[in-house]
Amino acid sequence: MKRYIFVLLTALLTVFSVFSEEEKIIISGNNIYSINRSRGFEISAKDNIRFSEMNSNLPVKIVYPFEGDEIRSFSSVNNNPENTGSFSLTTPSQLFISKNIGNSWQEISIKYPFKKSYYITSSAVKGSDSDTLLLGTSFSGLFESKDNGRSWKSYRKNSAGWKKVQDFMMISAQ
Repeated sequence: MKRYIFVLLTALLTVFSVFSEEEKIIISGNNIYSINRSRGFEISAKDNIRFSEMNSNLPVKIVYPFEGDEIRSFSSVNNNPENTGSFSLTTPSQLFISKNIGNSWQEISIKYPFKKSYYITSSAVKGSDSDTLLLGTSFSGLFESKDNGRSWKSYRKNSAGWKKVQDFMMISAQ
């Protein structure tokens, strides 16, 4: 029994050391996706946990001593359950979409009624073409676009019970 507990504890410590910098992990199909504090968006096969950075077109920050760029901190990542190659990724003020498993990212314009002072805490994409987008904010409600970000609808009014949106996922009704 002691040996079993030791092996289990060792395995758990190994898993936690592998994922120590990850802020959010998504397991989909045979892959693991994460946002990482120092390396950005990453992908790994489930059976071979060696993460690869997938940060093409994502914002960077330049930090003293100016020896290289660092990836910006991300506030959310989410996978489209209807199109597993489609992801949404946010900074506190920007939205990025990838339709090719993170190989490249496109910034989506966030317009009125969304204000620059709102802090994005969660995001989701829906549909086989991934044109429906949701943004959750800290204390400013929920926002939806059905046309890939060209226009936005606010669900802040009449939603006093859920103004702070921490995380969500969109699924289709069957």
